[in-house]
Amino acid sequence: MQTGQIIKRGSRWAVRYNEKIDGAWVKRYKTICLVDDIYRTQEQVKSHPDVLKLLGRTHSTAPESGVMTFLDYVNNVYMPWIKKNKKFATHKGYKSVIEMLTPYVKGILLADFGQAGTAQRIMDTLGNVKHETELDDDGEPRAKFSHTTLKHAKAFMSGLVSHAIVYDQQLLPGVVHNPLQRKLVKLTGGYATGDKYAHPLIEVEQMLTATNNQLYRTLIAVAMYAGLRRGEIRGLQWQDLDIKPDGWGILTVARIYDDDGVGTVKTVASKSKVPLIPQVSAELEKYRAERGVLAQPEKFIFESHPNQPYDISSMGAKFLRPIFEEAGLTDEQGDAMWHGWHAFRRGLGNELDSLEVSPKTAARILRHHTPVTNQNVTEKHYMDKIKMPLMIEAMKKFSAEIDRVREEMKRKQASK
Repeated sequence: MQTGQIIKRGSRWAVRYNEKIDGAWVKRYKTICLVDDIYRTQEQVKSHPDVLKLLGRTHSTAPESGVMTFLDYVNNVYMPWIKKNKKFATHKGYKSVIEMLTPYVKGILLADFGQAGTAQRIMDTLGNVKHETELDDDGEPRAKFSHTTLKHAKAFMSGLVSHAIVYDQQLLPGVVHNPLQRKLVKLTGGYATGDKYAHPLIEVEQMLTATNNQLYRTLIAVAMYAGLRRGEIRGLQWQDLDIKPDGWGILTVARIYDDDGVGTVKTVASKSKVPLIPQVSAELEKYRAERGVLAQPEKFIFESHPNQPYDISSMGAKFLRPIFEEAGLTDEQGDAMWHGWHAFRRGLGNELDSLEVSPKTAARILRHHTPVTNQNVTEKHYMDKIKMPLMIEAMKKFSAEIDRVREEMKRKQASK
């Protein structure tokens, strides 16, 4: 692709550029168009077809139609744009989708996605890929990808096609509507998404009773009683806590920490303040005292090495599950008492629902973009100054329920 610049010569626009001929760069000059209402500024001239052919697109490295493959567009255009314009978590999530898609889209041209049939064939292929080692309940090879993974793959392809329609129309000639957004492409195959377990309050209290390790106790309390996601737990710093003498406080969710280091939270709704109930504040203060001088404001709360928090992903299966097994704890189905960190967050959602907390308030506590129901209730006029008192009121109900469960456990233990 040539390099050059757009220049104005009297009443005309022109391009001065360099072209490589037989290995040598040659200076070129080409008149483009008149200066008129359509091409009045240099920025407007950048979109002129002749300029696009000579200098390429102003926002990407996309070549002309029929040349660029789907993966070329992903790597050279779409992902650089995502990295620049979208959230850190979005870019990270897309990388895993690309890794999954790559073997099945190699060699396919982006132009082929102008027809729904291309994406449908890819979705059919993904849905029928079988796992090499794992079997389903009938003893047959299990599908390799879940329904959720297939949804993510379709959403990624749809977003990319929409981007190309808007910014790189010459790569999708004649395509006006994104076929992936018109319900023409269906999800087929795959397996039902796995563990959706939600810990009831009694199980969480049993877990806390079963371990004296303050690190584990604090992690469990933050996951359940504050409802944080795994990356948000790892990203917590001591400066994010504002605990009052009565044990009540405010927790600011400001960042995540994952395999790529510190990042931004998932959504605007995720980055917010949530009430801290006394039961979780007590565990945090005990852990702060245990950490001593290491509990500086700018330090990660669950820091294992300098500026690096614990990798809690495998901590539950490796360390917590054996503790609970030794204590004889099982879940409601009689299985091992461990379903991952998100099971605590689901549990909080269930507990708030059982206490008849409104879906809108529960959504604010869990920092969902929309209420934790299938209803799409807008929060446009639901002001922050109103949200926090209702959130505190809801968490007071939850705190009282924890006290009730603890008293019940004490009575049962005393009667043995």
